[in-house]
Amino acid sequence: MPIISRIGARSGKVRALYASIFFVLTLGGVTMVYPFLLMVAGSFSSQVDSEGLGIYPAFWFDDDILYRKYIESRYATITVTEQAHGIEYRSWQKIDPVDRLDEDVQAAPLDLEWVKAYRAYRNQADWPTPWYYIAQGQSSRFVRKHARTFRQQMAARFDDSLAALNDYYGIGYVSWEMVMLPGSDQLHSRRFRTGLHFEDRDILYDIRAYKATVPNIDRAPVNVDGLFWHTFLRTVYSSIDTYNDSHDTDFHDYRQVVLPARPPAEGKVREDWETFVREELNLNFLRIDKSVIPAYRRFLAQPSQYNNIAEYNQIHGTKFASFDDIHIPIHEQDLAAESPKGWLKIPSTRRLQEDLSAFVVNRDICPLEAISVYGPRQDFLAWLQAQGTIDKFPEVDTLALPLAEADYADLLDNKAAIRWEETKRNYLHVIEYILVRGRAVSNTVIYCGLLIAATLLVNPLAAYALSRYRPPSQYKILLLCMATMAFPGEVTMIPAFLMLKKFPFWNLAVGFSVCAGILYLGIKYRPKMSETVLGLTAMTAAILSGWWLAPLVAGLFGRD
Repeated sequence: MPIISRIGARSGKVRALYASIFFVLTLGGVTMVYPFLLMVAGSFSSQVDSEGLGIYPAFWFDDDILYRKYIESRYATITVTEQAHGIEYRSWQKIDPVDRLDEDVQAAPLDLEWVKAYRAYRNQADWPTPWYYIAQGQSSRFVRKHARTFRQQMAARFDDSLAALNDYYGIGYVSWEMVMLPGSDQLHSRRFRTGLHFEDRDILYDIRAYKATVPNIDRAPVNVDGLFWHTFLRTVYSSIDTYNDSHDTDFHDYRQVVLPARPPAEGKVREDWETFVREELNLNFLRIDKSVIPAYRRFLAQPSQYNNIAEYNQIHGTKFASFDDIHIPIHEQDLAAESPKGWLKIPSTRRLQEDLSAFVVNRDICPLEAISVYGPRQDFLAWLQAQGTIDKFPEVDTLALPLAEADYADLLDNKAAIRWEETKRNYLHVIEYILVRGRAVSNTVIYCGLLIAATLLVNPLAAYALSRYRPPSQYKILLLCMATMAFPGEVTMIPAFLMLKKFPFWNLAVGFSVCAGILYLGIKYRPKMSETVLGLTAMTAAILSGWWLAPLVAGLFGRD
């Protein structure tokens, strides 16, 4: 029977009450829409837009934010971004698009042509793998496109068996989350050995093979000039003004300071060049004239390096009769235009690279004029020379790689694809983690199934007992049950998880079995025994056997 009759519902006051109730309920429902939209919009965010609040993802309609997210995906860290662009951003939020590439803006023709020439060069360049990072390849917090693709390829190769992958490579990954591409912030460092020879059962072999298949647009080159500024100059000179005072120059920012291919003639510029190239720059960006081979052999023969040729052979696994027989390979690339003498190749073993690095650092034995820098910018200039278009750019030796401009141009050409990748990335990671790699779904099914089964089994029996027999403590039991219902489920989630994680199944099973056995034997063979004494005896035996005897016996068999 309704509280308000049909006749009473015709009253204006009752209708007003109904209207106010529906209004309040509707208003409460509407107020839930806003936080729900905030939650949905936040699910598409990354470090760039994680601090902003909005009811929709801002990068869907704001190209500036989309550009920042693209740069974040491409370089992963603000440090690598600054090194690549040659600009000190300090945070993702301070990265702005390069407006001079916009057709509506009066761009400097030189800048635009320089960017177009670089993009044309990049799209056909076949760089050595140590020369570039895999853009969108890191997966420390947000799984990028190529990190996701590489993991999927590894899973398909080993039939989703992490144990098979570990056996093949001889490693010990404990989850598929550990199968990732390496970081990109050490390719420039002398302390990082690149270009090494790996066996096919080394995962680095497959990582390098995958790296070679990445499209050119997703190859982020190591900007040697940006590294020269970011890792060396700014640590020596606090500002560009300090640098200008020391070098008698008038640069506006460090991006105008490029690392020459050859040692400068004299002055502070030569000192900076020599220190950075000899001690900091990775060997893969150096060219060493083969005329220094005799000096290199004399360097190896020093007692500080090797006592004799036998020690050298033992360490390197060679069979040279003397240090004069040591052969150093020459670059296959024809660099006769720069030096008719040829250039040494970077060794493919770690120890040989250490020897060559020590030789380059030694200023008394290795002449500075025998060293030169050859990286992506120098290769770009060589390509322009081969194309016959280098004369279009005056003072070309002082122009930095336009990586920031090229990134913005790539964004303008691929906005739809980039926006879609940023939209789906987080959800693909969650779906893969829950459905494919993790056990979240199966654990949820097991937990919910057992919970429903236990509820359907225990609740009807408890309800029947309380309603049929009416024990003295009936109301206390009901009050306890109602008190637990007063707490929302969120409060008990963590305690319930910890209890299930360390659920003492075998302890309870042993204790319950012992208790049931004692009760059965006592009722059958000692029917006159007091129920209180029998119950306390059974409970005491259950506690002792479950929490003391069972772990003791398990420990004897090596089980925890």
